[in-house]
Parts: sequence; C-alpha cells; structure tokens
Amino acid sequence: MDLSKSQKRALFKIAMDLVKIDDQIHGNEVLALEQLQQQLAIEPEDIDLAYYVTLSQAIASLQLMNETDC
Repeated sequence: MDLSKSQKRALFKIAMDLVKIDDQIHGNEVLALEQLQQQLAIEPEDIDLAYYVTLSQAIASLQLMNETDC
C-alpha cells in the first residue's frame, strides 16, 4: 500500500482508537500496533500527531482514497 503520511497517520489513529475502545489494552493489541507501525514505516512523529486527529477526520481522510491507491 502506498499511503501518504497523512493517510498513514489516519490509519494508525483508527487502529489506536479500536485498541482503546474497551478501556483495556492487551499485549497482543500493542504488538499489533507495533507491527502496523513497522509495516507502514510510520515515523514516531506521525504517531504523536495522530493524537490530534479526530476519528471522523481519520475516516474522512481514508475515504478519499481511490481503489487504485490500495
């Protein structure tokens, strides 16, 4: 997948929110986030910036993608 920095940030934001949804963070969830970070080559700065993105902004950002972008 060839994603822009903002799209990677949006995807990571959605993943973080899914992990936090049940108010319990498990080791395998942390591992999944780390793997996502590695697979998409998400920079630590982008992870920090993901906290400033709302879930609705993240979803809207990814909805703009074409099927050819994936």
